[in-house]
Amino acid sequence: MDYISHHLDRNPTLDEVATAAALSSFHFHRIFKAVVGETIAGFTRRLRMERAARRLLLSPHSDVTRLALETGFSSSQNFAKAFRLHFAMTPSDYRQQQGLAQNSKIGNDPAALADYDALVMNPDSTIDGLLQRAEVVTLPSRRVAYMRRLGRYGQETCRQAHHDLLTLLARAGPVTPVGTLSLYWDIPDITDETRCRTDVCIELGADQTVGRRVATQTITAGPYAVCHVVARGDQLAAAWEAAFRWLVASELACDDRPCYEQYHATTDLARDHYVFDICIPLITR
Repeated sequence: MDYISHHLDRNPTLDEVATAAALSSFHFHRIFKAVVGETIAGFTRRLRMERAARRLLLSPHSDVTRLALETGFSSSQNFAKAFRLHFAMTPSDYRQQQGLAQNSKIGNDPAALADYDALVMNPDSTIDGLLQRAEVVTLPSRRVAYMRRLGRYGQETCRQAHHDLLTLLARAGPVTPVGTLSLYWDIPDITDETRCRTDVCIELGADQTVGRRVATQTITAGPYAVCHVVARGDQLAAAWEAAFRWLVASELACDDRPCYEQYHATTDLARDHYVFDICIPLITR
């Protein structure tokens, strides 16, 4: 899954992905479908379409032909045909329809927008007690052990994955989110919630090794919008919406890499009290 995600522009073949997994194409195809619930071709095609949809929404004035070429299609005609098969509408219609839905979801209340403008002007202010401050920070790369789960984003998914990961790493202690990162690959407004990918991660030292059953990856370095959040469990979705409102108000652009949460020591599950950073990767201009 990671290999396909990192090579979408080249539209990798079954043989290429199977080679990366060190398995025969026949066996790998069967294993992949059993674990992921999709064929390799179907998974790759869906991710390409969803990435294109993301770029349509994040760059509302971009040229569709240019976007088609950037996402690995030979022409705007081929892109439009594939997009229509997946979303049952043209790229232009999708952009218009989803753009209206996003504006409605975010809200056009001048008072609400003024609150977010105030946050941009005053990083030390708060909004509804959620965003304590927001800033652009160059973050280092992070090598992590991780456990992936497919399905709806939420506390239960992350908590169980964290427990399973700690078990594989043979670490004792209470299951809390402190010191973990939750990596989110997909946008629920675009991807069916049953297909959304969550990676619960624990950062590793430079020379730290893990067993064969534990997957590792490196979260890339670079500029991120970092939003510092204090919230209850039922406010987590609202915190993410607030973070993206600040992003829009600041005229920053999110790129295709996954966003992640990083939890702090003052998080207290018993009190339903979460203190964490929302880290949104930015396009460098």
